[in-house]
Amino acid sequence: MIQDFERDTELMELLDKLRCTMRDVRSQISIIEATISPCQKIEEKNYKDCINAVSTAEVEAIKFMKLNVELVDLLASLRRQVYSRHL
Repeated sequence: MIQDFERDTELMELLDKLRCTMRDVRSQISIIEATISPCQKIEEKNYKDCINAVSTAEVEAIKFMKLNVELVDLLASLRRQVYSRHL
């Protein structure tokens, strides 16, 4: 049974894509955190920096949402693949 699982190239490819997408999601969170860091060190004269950082973080958050949709799609594909092989 384990050998059949390991030989299922389509399943292995889906698992690889899933791992890559999860890595990308984690990276995107780090990018968002780094982008908003100017707002954490704010002084009255730096509101402009914070506004720019928030705007950039919004764009990065949109990318994050797209990655999450991709992640959900991959998980659904993986579930279908596993169920079709199991049943």
